[in-house]
Amino acid sequence: MIFVMNNPYFCNMKTHSNTQNPLVSNSQKIKEEGIVVLRNITGFPSGDDLFVTSNYVICICHHGSVDVLNEDLPDVASPWHFTIVYPNRKMNCDHCSKDLQLTMIAVDAKLIDDPLLQIIKQFQYRYESHPSVKLGEHEYRMLMKIVDLMQETANIDIPDKKMLLVIQLKYFLRMLGYYRQRVLKDTKPGDQLSNSFYNAVEKHFRKHRDVGFYAAQACLSTKYFSSVILQETGHPAAYWIHRKVIDEAQMLLHMRPDLSVQAIADQLGFNTQQTFSRYFRRETGLTPTEFRNNSQPINMNQRIAIPSNEGILWQHFGKAPQVTIFNVEDGKIIDSKVLQAPEHEHGAMPRFLAEQGCTDVLCGGLGMGAVNMLNQLGIRIHAGAPELPVEQVMSMFLNGTIVYGDPSCHHHCEGHHHA
Repeated sequence: MIFVMNNPYFCNMKTHSNTQNPLVSNSQKIKEEGIVVLRNITGFPSGDDLFVTSNYVICICHHGSVDVLNEDLPDVASPWHFTIVYPNRKMNCDHCSKDLQLTMIAVDAKLIDDPLLQIIKQFQYRYESHPSVKLGEHEYRMLMKIVDLMQETANIDIPDKKMLLVIQLKYFLRMLGYYRQRVLKDTKPGDQLSNSFYNAVEKHFRKHRDVGFYAAQACLSTKYFSSVILQETGHPAAYWIHRKVIDEAQMLLHMRPDLSVQAIADQLGFNTQQTFSRYFRRETGLTPTEFRNNSQPINMNQRIAIPSNEGILWQHFGKAPQVTIFNVEDGKIIDSKVLQAPEHEHGAMPRFLAEQGCTDVLCGGLGMGAVNMLNQLGIRIHAGAPELPVEQVMSMFLNGTIVYGDPSCHHHCEGHHHA
């Protein structure tokens, strides 16, 4: 099971058990390190009073079970069961089995607002109304491999450790979201309308931002549809539509510096840049340019990947024989290495770059499949770079003299969208 709780101290804890809360005992470590993996947790405080925690926490159940009340709704966690709980959600642990074994990933609350972890807010509308899901053994083991990698990263002393952990956490949450959605699709249709609404928003938010469209999809009147969504999620339907648009806009503004505000407006389905800017400012209080200027990464360290072959930038992102990776601190190259690229298959290159802890990719042409996956993994894209020696490309990139060309892959991949 995975609890995701957002608040690290527990209040009014008059418990019937002597078990110490692992989030409380590790609160200082979580605050100092940002992301902490807690293994082999064998108990959890139980009692009559509700509690709220202060950090974002992912809890994975390996053995045993625990009975909880989540906002007065009963829930049971068992092996491979994932439950997500967001801030200020009232929780009560009623009973833990003697063979309970958990892993927790605790994230300092300050990191939740970092642009690289916008996925936490993007997926909130899904998890708040459907907090629990049980995955299969394969999905469980795949996610645990990422957790093991996070723990290994946490145990080594490197300058950009926090950045690597953030990227790995985002990769974990993306895979969890993918597995969860697949499992929910395989089950019988639920009683809640909000699940199909969320799926429709994911599919149509670029073209349709009116509640009436989604009500018509469900063959319901707008008034009745809105009242059901409000009852099930605690927010009106328009709130979730606008939130999805803004989350996507913020991600593009932060992760795609190569895209102009006009290009982002086009991607999100706005008729003009002015219309997009007014919409964005109304929802956030900032113009898109102000948000982009204020949006800073966690630190000044970067790990920049360039698809290459024998020292030259390779124009087709997904088919490059090699990858040259540069470590950059405060705008200066510290070192570099050349790695053999993964075999050419869908999604192989983006996953490979995420595993290497890359923060940016500097490349020639790439398809929308690669663009979407790199965005999901939190890797910034600088596309349309020239076919020159990689050291020269990096020098131009760092001093701001690089001239970008056509970033699409149609010249090289004959219309296919490879990643």
